[in-house]
Amino acid sequence: MLCSLYPFPARDAAGGPDVIDVLRKRAAGAPSRAAGVPPVEVLESLVESLRALRLEIEVDYCVEFDGDVRLAVIARDLARDMSLGDSVRAGLSLEMSGGGAFPARACERLFRVVCANGAIVQFERGQSATLQASSWRPQLESVVARSFSADGLDRDAARFRATTRQMLVAPYELLCHLAARRIVSDDEQSAIQREFDAAGDATMYGFINAVTRVAGRLRESDAWKRSIELERLGGAILRGDHQPPVSEPAYR
Repeated sequence: MLCSLYPFPARDAAGGPDVIDVLRKRAAGAPSRAAGVPPVEVLESLVESLRALRLEIEVDYCVEFDGDVRLAVIARDLARDMSLGDSVRAGLSLEMSGGGAFPARACERLFRVVCANGAIVQFERGQSATLQASSWRPQLESVVARSFSADGLDRDAARFRATTRQMLVAPYELLCHLAARRIVSDDEQSAIQREFDAAGDATMYGFINAVTRVAGRLRESDAWKRSIELERLGGAILRGDHQPPVSEPAYR
């Protein structure tokens, strides 16, 4: 179910019911299925923290299914220009399961305007946290503070900017390496290649952009879990992970 996160507006579409109200109604109708991080309290705390920032916060997406919540918020007025007519905006991703199907995680997420998608990033301490039942509140506050830090955004934007100058000598070798390690499926490999070829940007920036574009396409078919995994992959590639072996590529 598409939801909203009151009082923040949706980025480009009308939101559904407030996700906090939806979770409250679920809790009233059935006992909690798992002990752990309390979703309603986490979301209420998140709203309070975001309002205190005094930034133009908007919801990129917010979905709820059977007590599981996945959402991303961005700050319209906290952005940094990139080359090639692009810019990145500060943001945050949160996913949690009312039934304990997966760990509750809060992560910094950079929203890239050119592809209208995000990359979940982790370069420094405080950019992400697996929320624990005994300490979720300070963990969440720490991730919010780092995600919407102007100084932190400067550093992250500089990392992205550097990839615009990083020409890929063998982009398809990198893509084949991801497929050989089963980090992406065969269908995802083809989709990323199509996006990369269509954009005509043979830099690492263009490659990451292709990955996150495919992540966005998956949301259109309600594949939210996999979409977020590919956003995380985009951030990992930006960090320098998943490079093919120099001497013996994995796909051979």
